[in-house]
Amino acid sequence: MTTGSCLCGAVRYEVAGPFDMMAHCHCSMCRKHHGAMFATFASAPLAGFRWVSGEDQVVTYRSSEDGRRMFCRHCGSVTPTIMKEMGLVIVPAGNLEGDPGIRPQMHMFAASRAPWASKRTVLRLARTSSLRRCRVTRPRINPARLITPPS
Repeated sequence: MTTGSCLCGAVRYEVAGPFDMMAHCHCSMCRKHHGAMFATFASAPLAGFRWVSGEDQVVTYRSSEDGRRMFCRHCGSVTPTIMKEMGLVIVPAGNLEGDPGIRPQMHMFAASRAPWASKRTVLRLARTSSLRRCRVTRPRINPARLITPPS
């Protein structure tokens, strides 16, 4: 069981796993949402996800026509995104406590990286970290389009 929480501790959750995928996203929306060079996310089956506390403290910002960004209303930390129609939960890896048992497998939207982050920097990060088979890739499908508005 892997646990996660926001900075202030108001939002807490558990993921039974196993995690399916972990990736670094360089798209401009993720960079702005996380305030970092890239955002790291992990996905797991929704059936193994449980809010421990603070589900009612999660606020949703509509970042694009199809995209949603979830965060804690108190501290602003990024929180998990539930994708019911896909049976997945996408969790921000920086919120996870302990070792989730998975390592990043790819960089997404690397062509959209921050102007101050050269391709060489991204590749160096991939080589010097625990990313053994990291691919710098540009997915054909925009993950934000996979999120549908709640009904």
